[in-house]
Amino acid sequence: MPDVDSTPADVDAALRERLVAFLQGLNVDLGRDLHDETPLLGSGLLDSLGLVQLAAWIEGEIGQPLDPERFDLFEDWRTLGKVLEFIRRHRKP
Repeated sequence: MPDVDSTPADVDAALRERLVAFLQGLNVDLGRDLHDETPLLGSGLLDSLGLVQLAAWIEGEIGQPLDPERFDLFEDWRTLGKVLEFIRRHRKP
């Protein structure tokens, strides 16, 4: 849980750090120029098992199960920035 005094930028930075650490734990080579447009899907960075693990991780971050019929996986999780945006939009208050 973020500190009460945390700013949205601090929360976003912490979320980004957790996502990058998670992906690195999957042995995903994100390269040195990590940015919001770093492709995750369709680039070969994530295999099918990695995608399932990412889905479970996102469920933990948003605090609820995912409903695959309510979003477009390849659009909403296409890049690092899209995953971060998805989590911010779906996180339970």
